[in-house]
Amino acid sequence: MGDDNILPSVRSVVFKESETLEGKCIKIEGYDFNQGVNYPQIFKSLVSTSFQASNLGEAIDAVNEMVFRGSKLDWRLANEIAAEDCREEERNHVFRESVRCKIFLDFTSNLISSSFRDNVRYLVHHMVDVVVTTTGGVEEDLIKCLAPTFKDQQQQRGLETLLFAKHEKSNKLPQQQPCAHQQAVIQKP
Repeated sequence: MGDDNILPSVRSVVFKESETLEGKCIKIEGYDFNQGVNYPQIFKSLVSTSFQASNLGEAIDAVNEMVFRGSKLDWRLANEIAAEDCREEERNHVFRESVRCKIFLDFTSNLISSSFRDNVRYLVHHMVDVVVTTTGGVEEDLIKCLAPTFKDQQQQRGLETLLFAKHEKSNKLPQQQPCAHQQAVIQKP
């Protein structure tokens, strides 16, 4: 095979359309807490979550411990005596009641790439004041927003792994997603 044929040959493999996984594999998605707290459904959703679920569960327990079990997170600025050099606004009781302890949630960016991003979204929306995270894998996050991902019990090897762009053990990402990402992000000359 000559050098002129290599690039088209590689493109034909990399951009090959993969078979649909809809109905064949479990769709990767987290529990939607906006539907209310339904423990049987939460436990059922663990089947379709990523490995990071246990670490996020520990973070949820820690936040619950801080918020609901009487730690100092119920602190308000109103609990403190106003300093003499405070601005007038800072002396106002309503303002002082509104200033409370801030809850930080720290995690690595791969958690956002997992299906547990739904749980992070809920925590940030309802319980967390500040998010601290890394910036890795942004392209993977974008790719996973283009279409659903799927879970399969079988591990694939070789060309099948490339065609499904396996990012985590037993998670499948149809090849159309990385291709759509490349077409959207990489400009053609």
